[in-house]
Amino acid sequence: MVSQFDIIYVTTKGGPGSTTLNLPMFLYKAATLENNYGKANAVGVVQIVLGLVLVVLIQQLFREKKEIREGK
Repeated sequence: MVSQFDIIYVTTKGGPGSTTLNLPMFLYKAATLENNYGKANAVGVVQIVLGLVLVVLIQQLFREKKEIREGK
């Protein structure tokens, strides 16, 4: 999702309306256009925390599958 920021920004700048507004585009607009750095920072921190939780869950899932295959 983060890698799509440049494509969306160059082609539509998040418009029309907010149809192509993803999280990185929302952060950019909140910080630069609205000058609301607190909101952008809070959303960015939540995004990082959710990403870390997702990584941990995926690692546990693969670890369990590996243990089942190895018979442990």
